[in-house]
Amino acid sequence: MLVLIFIGILLTQLLYVISNWRQHRRNDYVRYALYILLFILYIICIFQDGLVKDNNTRQWLTPVTEAAKRPLAFLLYLVYFRFMDLFLELKEKYPALHRQVLLSNWIIAFFFLVQVVLVITGQAYRSPGNEIYFGFSFFLFALSVLVIIKAWRQPNLLTTTLLRGSICLVTGAFITNIINIYKIFSDREVYVAPDYLPFFAGILLELFFFNMALAYKIVQQENELAGTQQLVIDQLRQNEQLVLEQQQTRNKIARDLHDEVGATLSGVTLFSELSLRNIARQQPLQVASYLQRISSECHYMSEKINDIVWAIHSESDTLEKLLSRLQHYARQVCTSKGITCEFHISEEVRRAFFTPETRNHLYLFCKEAVNNAVKYSQATAITFIASEEEGQYTFRIEDNGVGFETSRNYEGNGLKNMQARVVEMDGSFVIESGPGKGTTILLLLKKKK
Repeated sequence: MLVLIFIGILLTQLLYVISNWRQHRRNDYVRYALYILLFILYIICIFQDGLVKDNNTRQWLTPVTEAAKRPLAFLLYLVYFRFMDLFLELKEKYPALHRQVLLSNWIIAFFFLVQVVLVITGQAYRSPGNEIYFGFSFFLFALSVLVIIKAWRQPNLLTTTLLRGSICLVTGAFITNIINIYKIFSDREVYVAPDYLPFFAGILLELFFFNMALAYKIVQQENELAGTQQLVIDQLRQNEQLVLEQQQTRNKIARDLHDEVGATLSGVTLFSELSLRNIARQQPLQVASYLQRISSECHYMSEKINDIVWAIHSESDTLEKLLSRLQHYARQVCTSKGITCEFHISEEVRRAFFTPETRNHLYLFCKEAVNNAVKYSQATAITFIASEEEGQYTFRIEDNGVGFETSRNYEGNGLKNMQARVVEMDGSFVIESGPGKGTTILLLLKKKK
């Protein structure tokens, strides 16, 4: 009766594992289902006399169950070790322990093959066969304990929960083997109801701890799935933001091209028509003037297009590239006016990164400041200083020119356009100047975290 109840418990556990496999489709559930199925077969082999009442059936079934009993015992360990390896994900999380379990599997497979050979040769239940079987059983117990000790060192609740069940199973099997060895090799009878009661208790406790570990793993998987879904959501939001920024950049490029190129081409068209009219009127001086204007407009347009293309190029991501281009431009225009130009740039600023739009605004702001100084300041020296101070980037453009009254001229000389660019960069700037005092333009940009 007790054996039938035990088999019923195992069948219930088998159905439970199969239902979990249908839901999650994991290979470790397949291994555990096979392990439970082998256990049921093992129990049938051990207690077939009490389970099968028909003498004829029992007569032909007994040799089969006796032959299968001992190989099944090692096969159970082999399948369980493989299950544990997959269930705890040792290969991915604990490679060293995975290699030890894999080596244990090969050793158990060797024991299994030896038992098969002993059964085939009819030596399984004779004196050498018994000694080999119980010797292997003791070695397997020691091997299991060694693996459990090493696995226990991993600080993981899932691992320790499953190992508690493994300890119960191994201990129950060991005690049962001790009882059987004592009964075989001594004349005294040991009464245990039934003899395999410690083994049964170990199996039941192993099933209990496995179910605890399974419940914990299901919760863990659900949490990981929720975390993965959140990561996907965050990635989608980032992609959406990136698409929005790219669209804004495209719109900015289109607007700049329309404003700069469109206006310049309109002027070129106008001056071309005027040139044709003056050619017809044979007025070469007027034609030359208009052609000069066309050349200037085309040069200006080419410069603006180069600035736009350069600002959005991936190779211009760092401020070092931007400031190098600005330095090259500033020295060209300053040299043509006999003005000395100095640049002092800190390493923190050189390594800084900005978005293409901010980078474009920064470059054009500094370029406008340099142009204003060259055109209007009557300076002999211009100094550009870039540094990182108190969590923000500071850009200072100084000249030793005539200066101006800021309250009167703040909207002039391109300063209104510079103010608009500062707003786009979410920064601030200050102009310090006065008659005969030179001019200092200070731009402050927050350092992005």
